[in-house]
Amino acid sequence: NLRGVHLGARAIGVLAAAKLTPLVLLVLLGIWFLEPAQLAVPQWPAWEHWGQAMVLVLFAYAGMESALVPTGEVRDPGRTVPRAALAAILFVILLYVGLQLTAQGVLGAALAGDKAPLASTAGALWTPGFTLLLLGAGVSMLGYLHGNILGNSRLLYALGRDGLLHISEMAVRRVG
Repeated sequence: NLRGVHLGARAIGVLAAAKLTPLVLLVLLGIWFLEPAQLAVPQWPAWEHWGQAMVLVLFAYAGMESALVPTGEVRDPGRTVPRAALAAILFVILLYVGLQLTAQGVLGAALAGDKAPLASTAGALWTPGFTLLLLGAGVSMLGYLHGNILGNSRLLYALGRDGLLHISEMAVRRVG
């Protein structure tokens, strides 16, 4: 990030590929080991659990907005950004649906109480898969932090460049 957006963005791309590859492989390989009977939902969750689920959904899809921060430095952002955002959303939806089907089809009823369901699914398919998926979670966190550092620094840069970070004399007197 200190050397520029281009290098920082490249690092984020490498980290994204490193975290997505095991998840995509889990879906592509796990699809062959699904137990169709385990995909049936015998009973819908109670209404009070839907709110908890929506919090997780919001967290799962959060972050795209920070990817939009450095778009002023992208070539042809009016064309590139909407296409990239749409492609990313479609990819994430397909990946999440694939991961849910794979985990539910492999773990069945054990999925509900599992503390690390994707790692358990990978471990059920291949014993070292549990550890590999946990390492992938660490890479994912590193990528998230790296993206935040890049996005937030570029946001502050853009606000300062555009003169939007002026502190009024009145505000300084109130604080001081």
